[in-house]
Amino acid sequence: MLKASIQFLLKRKFNKHRIYLHNFSYFDGVFLIKVISDLVDAEKIKPVIRDNRIINLRVEFESESLKNKIIKINKYKYSIKT
Repeated sequence: MLKASIQFLLKRKFNKHRIYLHNFSYFDGVFLIKVISDLVDAEKIKPVIRDNRIINLRVEFESESLKNKIIKINKYKYSIKT
């Protein structure tokens, strides 16, 4: 279920959105990072850590589109905050 939720967020319409999660900085953030790293390159996940807690997680992802027989790679990002 968590994997399906993250895949739902990997769309263009969520570009530059901020997603707020309850209890993310404590225990739940570890599970979320593991699921996101399975779907997105680990280099595209950028956590901000303060006092040994994740307070912000920036996720960058790419999407391909085909227009006039030309493949274009679009880059998007969103932030998960506590």
